[in-house]
Amino acid sequence: MLSFRDFIPADITKAIAVSRRYETLTEVLDRVNAWVAEQKVEVINVETVILPLLSNSKSTDTSRYTDNMQLGIGMFSFGDKRQQIARVWYRKN
Repeated sequence: MLSFRDFIPADITKAIAVSRRYETLTEVLDRVNAWVAEQKVEVINVETVILPLLSNSKSTDTSRYTDNMQLGIGMFSFGDKRQQIARVWYRKN
C-alpha cells in the first residue's frame, strides 16, 4: 500500500529574534533520511512541494491544503506566505 509523509521545516528561531528562522531543505532531508532508516520503509519517490505556510509550526497535517493561491505584481505579493516541504512517497511493508 502506498502512503506519504510530509516533512515540514522546523522553526529554529532563537528565543529573542527579529524574524522567524526555519530549517534549510538540507536539514529537512537529514530528518527524512533518519526517518527512512528508523522506519525501514521502501521509498518510492521524494519531492518538494510548496504549500501555504502552516499557521502552527508544530502541525504536520498538510492534507487540508489543496491549492497555493498567491498573486504577485512586481515587488508586491498578495495571499498566503509559502513554504517548501519534503514529501516522501513510500510503500508500507
